[in-house]
Amino acid sequence: QNRDDLTPGGHYGALVVAANGGTGTGLNRVGFTQELVSLLYLKKLGGDIYGLRLSSLQTKNSRGGLPAQVTLGFKATGNVYVIPRGYIEVTDPADKLVSKGVINTASSPVMQGTTEQLVTLMQTVHDTGRTGRYKITVYYRYDGASQYQTRTIVFTRGQWSAQTIAITIFIGVILLALMYKVLQMRRLHRAGKL
Repeated sequence: QNRDDLTPGGHYGALVVAANGGTGTGLNRVGFTQELVSLLYLKKLGGDIYGLRLSSLQTKNSRGGLPAQVTLGFKATGNVYVIPRGYIEVTDPADKLVSKGVINTASSPVMQGTTEQLVTLMQTVHDTGRTGRYKITVYYRYDGASQYQTRTIVFTRGQWSAQTIAITIFIGVILLALMYKVLQMRRLHRAGKL
């Protein structure tokens, strides 16, 4: 019943259908009650509030350094469920599109007040292998909304970080010191001092 005191938004319920009466005859009577259950999710219109927020963004890179998949955490901020829609683009330092992916191809809903992790597989469009700063831009909305919201993160591809450079220099200094020590020992050995 769509009562006046029923709050707007989404409501869970269940429909249970059962047959009356037992089965079996005589003294060895065994009764089974079979029930058919169907879970329902209903939306009371009028006062329904829709909202979707991107709460997390994680990437899993391929061997080439580009994202192979992007995991998005979507939170439904209204009082009804929403179905996220949208797409993801990765652009190189020259703002050229290198890969893209479609969000939520399975049309999975996000129930009100909950967060769902949705994985988007990325497809390479054109990869020049250029090094530098790349951008991942997520364009998202909920089903029924016309305007996209965006979130952009930047990552560096093909350039060494300061930590990697420091470790490489440190290892290089150690190798040079060892080589110097070996050469010094050889000289002393040839001179007959060892």
